[in-house]
Amino acid sequence: SNLWNHLEWYVGKLLSFCVIDYILRPDKENFNKEELFMNLEADCDLLTNLLDNNKDKTIKEIYYSHNLVCKHSWQFF
Repeated sequence: SNLWNHLEWYVGKLLSFCVIDYILRPDKENFNKEELFMNLEADCDLLTNLLDNNKDKTIKEIYYSHNLVCKHSWQFF
């Protein structure tokens, strides 16, 4: 029961992020909606690899990682 509630919460956050990002785009006519999900997945993979490769460092010590962590601020609300 709790797992389903958490899954619904994360899926809701993901969908709301995608809808808001799509609404705020100026180039909606030429934009591929799948690209939105691919960019989000690429950012997640990049951050995961960056943190895995720099396990002995803090986020402040890794160049540009703080920007990647805070890029999608929707996930912290």
